Amino acid sequence: MPVVGTAGHVDHGKTLLVTALTGVDTDRLPEEKKRGMTIDLGFTHFLDPEGRPIGVIDVPGHERYIRNMVAGAWGVDCALLVVAADDGWMPQTETHARVLSVFGVKRIILVLNKIDLVSPERLDAVEVDARKRAETLFGYPVPVVRVSAKTGEGVEALKGRIVQELGKTAPPESTHTSPSLLEGRVYIDRVFSLKGAGTIVAGSLKEGSIRVHDELLLLPRKEHVRVRRIQSYHRDLKEVRADESTGAVRVALNLHGISTLPERGDCLVPYREDVPGRGGEQVERRLEVQKEFLAVGYLQSYLRAKQEAEIAFGTAHRKVTVYRLAGHDSHIRDGLDRLQGGEKGRSTEAESTKSIVNLEGFVWGQVGVPLRLVLEKVAFLLPGDRFLLIRAGGADILGWGTVLWAGKTTPKERHRVVKLFLEGERLPTPPDVEEILKGKELRRTGASTRALQEENGQARLTSGTPQLFSRALKLYQEIQEQGDTPWELKPGGGNAVREDIDRLCKEKMILPLDSSLYLETHAYRSLLHRILKGRSVGSRLTIGEAKEATGLSRKYILPLLNRMERDGWVKRWGDDRVICRAWDEGLEGKA
Repeated sequence: MPVVGTAGHVDHGKTLLVTALTGVDTDRLPEEKKRGMTIDLGFTHFLDPEGRPIGVIDVPGHERYIRNMVAGAWGVDCALLVVAADDGWMPQTETHARVLSVFGVKRIILVLNKIDLVSPERLDAVEVDARKRAETLFGYPVPVVRVSAKTGEGVEALKGRIVQELGKTAPPESTHTSPSLLEGRVYIDRVFSLKGAGTIVAGSLKEGSIRVHDELLLLPRKEHVRVRRIQSYHRDLKEVRADESTGAVRVALNLHGISTLPERGDCLVPYREDVPGRGGEQVERRLEVQKEFLAVGYLQSYLRAKQEAEIAFGTAHRKVTVYRLAGHDSHIRDGLDRLQGGEKGRSTEAESTKSIVNLEGFVWGQVGVPLRLVLEKVAFLLPGDRFLLIRAGGADILGWGTVLWAGKTTPKERHRVVKLFLEGERLPTPPDVEEILKGKELRRTGASTRALQEENGQARLTSGTPQLFSRALKLYQEIQEQGDTPWELKPGGGNAVREDIDRLCKEKMILPLDSSLYLETHAYRSLLHRILKGRSVGSRLTIGEAKEATGLSRKYILPLLNRMERDGWVKRWGDDRVICRAWDEGLEGKA
């Protein structure tokens, strides 16, 4: 039950296109009807050839409502980037495409609308220009479908293309956290009350499951609520589940025990009382809310050392003060000057290293800079979450980035993080920053079975890492016995297995490839070596070549390549990958 969203410039026919696809006019507000312009999010669905629902979110195109557009982009599996054939690519087309890139929407269909209004020559010229711009921005070719929402021409072909794209494998959205840490998270985008039912909230469930009678925690207010009723696409359900195979699922939850109406941007997560004391630190930490965060940022506009702005994440937007941590450092300052049109200067080796690869895949060839974010109010953001920075009170995008750390930090701690940016071989990830802020040296990942000891039903790494329950040790040994073949988490594995996986990922003994496939860390480095050995930066790597080097089937090689992309080793280019970092024997133990 995946979700498709629209994107594109104002008056390019997005809402009419949704009506042509679904038969439903999603403009529901009187002001929208009066002005003939979408202001807020609209929701509907259509059925695929097998009768399965595909959710549709319609977003406003006017720059004034960019925050509403961002709220819609968070929960989609596929985006329809609509370009009117008479106007062509416009400023908000570029902005919306950038938002889709920032929030990791990998399935993009370029829809040329209003083809009934232009000549064939004009249509061809618009398509060539839009294709080029989209490929430059997303880093890979996107399919194009020509339609007229007014006459219906091409609409059935677009439906078929949507189904085709949703059937393709796409990289998981979460890039640096264990997938189960996000399980069951729903950012609220609609709130309303019904007589006799009470409070109902709606949003997109991207991974995990919710059942009737489940206890949830409403964040950031930390209020316990219970699920009284679940609806999805007008059907009452006892349980709703979303994973990589189903895509996101639109859900409406009737909540019991809520004091005041939630707001758009509030978040619901599962509440489990049995986590403390069972090695579940990761799950416990997911329920924290914070006002301060450290992040890696990619700046599109000049930022002062201290800048008032708005931050958009999930379906929320909040006031934030952005501090550019490394503004005093010559390497970073000079890099920013060149990036933002300032003084010219000689490129340093450190800057060149930072410019080689962007781990998040947001922008190719720009400098990632350390930022400190101080929100006006507490918010629920996890390390690895993506965000957008918008000019305060305006619509200009200032930049975007990824959360590295949630919580207060001292100047000394922030200095250590800045040092990590300057001296590291790559941009730091949330685990890197966590190690630094905990005062530990970065450990080499992985541990052999010989380094494990069992003591009184528990297992301990002889290198001094925290104790693991014997069940976690057995799970690790099971994964290790798989060798270079990823271990697969079967559906219905249970919370206990998920907690053990979280702990093994935290200790860097295993690595997630996607939401269900995991590799022992040494096995991952071995596969990296076999794929990258002898290949230079900038060279092409085909899926067939990767399969031949590893002996893995397509089922495993695609998640492995996606993980390599998230770690900065390769960059997607069409169906192939481009090598971003050459394998160096000296990297053994650092991969």
